[in-house]
Amino acid sequence: MKSHLKTFFSPICLRIATCLIGICCFNAFAQNTHEFRLSEFYGGNAILRLQGGSANGDMSIPLSPLVKVTSAKLHLEAISSIALMERRSVLNVRFNNATIGQIAFDPSRPEFTADIDIPSSLWRSEYNSLTLVASHFADVCQAPGAPDLWSEVNLYESSITINTEHVVDNLSLQALSSFFHPGVGSQRSVKLVTIDNDTFEDDIKRHSLPVIAQGLALREQYQTLEFEHISQALKRNEVELNERLETDEAIERYRHSSWYLGRNSNYNLHVLVATRDALREFLPETITNDIKGPFLKIQKTPSIRIGDRIIVAAQNRLIVSGLTAQEVAHASTVLAYMDDSLNPDDQINILSEQTLTSSLQANVTLQPGGAYSFRRMGNGDSTFFGAGTFSKKVEVRLPADYYVAESANVKLALNFGYGAGFGAGSILNILVNDEIIHGLALEEINGRSYREYLLSIPARYFSGGINQIEFSVNQATVPQIGECASASGQYLRFYLSGDSTISIPESVFIAKQPDLKLLAQTGYPFARFTGSEDTNIYISQQDMLSSALTIAGKVAQSAGNLVPSIQIVSGVPEVLSNNALVLAQPDDLSENLFSNVSTSITKVKKWPYRLQNELFNRVSGDSYNAYLRKQGAMEFTLEESALGELAVLVGSKNPTAQESGTLFFIVADNTTVLSKRVSELVHGPLWGQLSGDFFAWDNSESPQIVMQVSPTYEVGQADTISEIKAWLSNNPWYWLVVVFLLVVLASFITYTLIKNRNEKLKEQW
Repeated sequence: MKSHLKTFFSPICLRIATCLIGICCFNAFAQNTHEFRLSEFYGGNAILRLQGGSANGDMSIPLSPLVKVTSAKLHLEAISSIALMERRSVLNVRFNNATIGQIAFDPSRPEFTADIDIPSSLWRSEYNSLTLVASHFADVCQAPGAPDLWSEVNLYESSITINTEHVVDNLSLQALSSFFHPGVGSQRSVKLVTIDNDTFEDDIKRHSLPVIAQGLALREQYQTLEFEHISQALKRNEVELNERLETDEAIERYRHSSWYLGRNSNYNLHVLVATRDALREFLPETITNDIKGPFLKIQKTPSIRIGDRIIVAAQNRLIVSGLTAQEVAHASTVLAYMDDSLNPDDQINILSEQTLTSSLQANVTLQPGGAYSFRRMGNGDSTFFGAGTFSKKVEVRLPADYYVAESANVKLALNFGYGAGFGAGSILNILVNDEIIHGLALEEINGRSYREYLLSIPARYFSGGINQIEFSVNQATVPQIGECASASGQYLRFYLSGDSTISIPESVFIAKQPDLKLLAQTGYPFARFTGSEDTNIYISQQDMLSSALTIAGKVAQSAGNLVPSIQIVSGVPEVLSNNALVLAQPDDLSENLFSNVSTSITKVKKWPYRLQNELFNRVSGDSYNAYLRKQGAMEFTLEESALGELAVLVGSKNPTAQESGTLFFIVADNTTVLSKRVSELVHGPLWGQLSGDFFAWDNSESPQIVMQVSPTYEVGQADTISEIKAWLSNNPWYWLVVVFLLVVLASFITYTLIKNRNEKLKEQW
């Protein structure tokens, strides 16, 4: 009997166990877990200080449109003043304006942690707000701004864990931006697949892949997108498969799947880039027949099973194709420019495209000589409520090589006003790049409105690239008389109109080079306001192509626009494009490429002396030591050594360029280290710290050393007089020499004239 039962139940148990394992595996696969520090969603200090009787901090948490949240948990670590009253002092946690938690401040336990579940129903597609609101009470009769009314939330140690599922209702080109949304749940890496027997593969790698990388990276906005290139051959082990795939239909289905990616299924989108003839082995005839020119298509490829086992998983695939390499490049450009929301279809044939004759950077920067309203720059009306200090920042993006005369001024015409009841200490401060340029006391008890409040700011406060005008308002109440008398200040209002304007003076286009900070902020010199020229990224090893594509995407993000002149070239020739970036190993580089820089990273390395680095060339933040003259590193050591885990980024004047240009190197001992270091470089912490012309790093948080090791020089387009002015302005010692010579010359002429006059007077006597 037992034997029969065992025989009967064994297959059933086996099937049930298999099903349960399959279900568990499916759920584990379907759900993705994301964990973030709260500091990643907050633009200020990692310690959020909540000061005063009532204070709050806001964070925006973006969410990809292609995912839904199944569960989320918020972890907070905080500390509060021991002077707070128990039970009356509370930290409220709100999500999308709904209270999800209340934490009482306990003076006997000032340090505390809390875990709060965020209901899935509160999550919204695109953007969500998390608000921490503190109510502080220390005394019945307390001043709202008393110094003992405070609490702090450590945003770096606090975190949010989000579990998501992908939901793709309609796979079309319209959904393309959703795959690369900067929010939680979107993809942060892309595989670009070319076909090695494609006649035009080399041209596709050179021209099309960098444009595709930039187009997809721009959809990520501020999030970094990494790329991996795969050159796929037709290797499908067909003999082995034919034994298992018994029908021609099954074999055909396999051929048209994403077999080259294997069985690891995910919801990421990959890109297949090739001409129509090369794609015939990868796509059904119904699709290849539709390719009659530049062509884009998005599809979900089928999964392939043998029995209960998945040998090829279903994948999302974007196809970029054409009849020739030029048409593939044309399709790549349209992919970068197109508005996805206007393409609800899964495929498009491109008939024509208007060629842009102007510089693309002119579309994303303010034009010198123009006037712009804040609203046109993306900043609408701003209103501040209640007592406290408030800030509004307006981003002013100027051409990277923006250069004006010393006498030029930027003009602001501001429309703003404030209501009644502002007390002593109410002020408006206006700052440009953290420098105070104007202050105004808000002292009218009945309030006041200003129209066309004019400010003239020296244009030298603004630099090429991204600038910020900050309006900092402190709103204080009128002091109340009497015991425990106080005013809440909720009635206080300050208003800044989006109709306020900024006028940019005319300029020439000159920039100091090399400048890694300017590259990180604006993509210069690859992205230029005055036009574009071929800008090549050279790779000494084919395995560096993925890193080159990642760099191309990051440069486009820094520029805020496509840089169509970027091409990727295999090998490092003797003559390079005027502006170029080289990815290489030390042994791949010639010493001739470093003739304009006081360091070199070839097989024999030339390092500047450490003492001179510390005294003259160390970059501290954004400026040099004001008491030490900036100069190049003239003394150095020669040594044979390895870089180990280091990667080095160096900028210098291009010794091979026919015109003035800048040459950048990213060098590591091997392609594996270089790929890892590039991945670390393009993420926020390191990319934001680029400065000087020498940058070495071996981790993702901070560089080992940042220096300026070579003399700077000017590049750009300007008349001769402007270039002379720029050169003299950047080399002020020569002004002193010129002034001294002029004084000597004037003194000599005066002395000569007086002497001649005295001699004539003596003759008359």
